[in-house]
Amino acid sequence: MSKKSFQNLKLLFKKKGYKFREFDVSFIGNYAPEDADWNYKDVKHLNIAHKTVHGIQAIMTDDVMCNINLQKIPFIGLEIPMPLIQYDASKNNAIYISALGPYIIIVNSLFEEFKNNQTKITTKFSIGSKGIFKILNPFIEYLLKKNNELLMQDDLPMRNRRGELRKNNHLFYKKTDNYSFEFSENIERSNVYLDKNKKN
Repeated sequence: MSKKSFQNLKLLFKKKGYKFREFDVSFIGNYAPEDADWNYKDVKHLNIAHKTVHGIQAIMTDDVMCNINLQKIPFIGLEIPMPLIQYDASKNNAIYISALGPYIIIVNSLFEEFKNNQTKITTKFSIGSKGIFKILNPFIEYLLKKNNELLMQDDLPMRNRRGELRKNNHLFYKKTDNYSFEFSENIERSNVYLDKNKKN
């Protein structure tokens, strides 16, 4: 399967006349990089833990998901449909492509080990637009920052809990090198177990 990188995607849109406004959001959490990967791939939690978005899955494989997200705009209350394609460009390197009216939104989340049981996540946002629509780019940036803040408030307790379990010699099953979108729906199996190589 051919997958475009974050930079290649932007280049393709630039050839079509799109100009990009960019910003980064980064933070450090008390969990492993694979806990962030698990959270990004956990399909079921989206419609349970998050109150500002409801996802309807169209396609799901191990490393690609296509959604129509019914997204509530922060502080405005409107709910609008946003198509979303999410895939792994490489290990711990997630790409998101979406559209909001005349705006193209490309997001790249990179997560890497910072210290033992800590992870640094850097998320790069690119807002692409043409002509007069560039005027509202700062407003789109504000909405994306607020929405990201709300999503992280909901996600951090789950990530931190996994970090706590790791400190107590628990491990988490996954069938592929990265977590799988499709396998995340298989919630009837026990995916948490004790590390047999340590005294428990």
